Amino acid sequence: MRTAPARKVLFTDLDGTLIDHDTYLPGPAEASLRDLTDRGVLVFFCSAKTLAEQEALAERLGQRVGYITENGALAVFPGGGGAHRFGASYDHVREAVAAAADEGEVEATGYGDMTPDQIAEATGLAIDQAALAGQRCCTETLVDLSDAGAERLGEALARRGLRLQRGARFWTVQGDHDKGTAVDWVVARLTSDSGRPITYAVGDGPNDAAMLRRVEHPMLVQGRRGEWGRLGVAGLRLMDGPGPLGWVKAAKAVLDDDE
Repeated sequence: MRTAPARKVLFTDLDGTLIDHDTYLPGPAEASLRDLTDRGVLVFFCSAKTLAEQEALAERLGQRVGYITENGALAVFPGGGGAHRFGASYDHVREAVAAAADEGEVEATGYGDMTPDQIAEATGLAIDQAALAGQRCCTETLVDLSDAGAERLGEALARRGLRLQRGARFWTVQGDHDKGTAVDWVVARLTSDSGRPITYAVGDGPNDAAMLRRVEHPMLVQGRRGEWGRLGVAGLRLMDGPGPLGWVKAAKAVLDDDE
């Protein structure tokens, strides 16, 4: 059974986009998110965060949203409207990281090797939030890779059918999926005989490029130092303001678009 089509759907990155990179708070973007959902825009969180982290954020903000978690490993519609897993199992990823690290002679410490206290120290998260970050289904976050080590590890992981991707803060090991994979699946489910929804996405950096390329209206907020990433995404709209400040303007653009 297909989900009823939404007039507008917005996919949004979280860290450095909807929420501040350092405080992990949405600030002024909280009211803008509420405006979107109140006006019937279907919002999907789309980030490297786990399902547990995204659900906790949605609950804290009092919002009913969809989830694309762990860089496209899992997509979940709001209210039990359907879900699909694209990624390999966490155990498989962990075993592959260990084997690839041995092969490449690389030190690779992941969240699975760390306690919530250690994750909190590395990330600046509160202990309860760090525990949620450790509840992974399909990907592993590595916290201590050098560029040279990442190159060797990435090559060894590729031979095992996995990818190493740089995030805003750390490295992620994942299967053959990305944010765009899950966005495509969501949009296909939202498309019916009455047409396709109007699609928007907002991000802040290179790991959002696949998501941004899959929508009609891609938007990019500024980074912490006021820069915009060079992503090579056609039709990309640059939102003036870092993180939540730029996100507020992206939300206004969605609401103002009468297309």
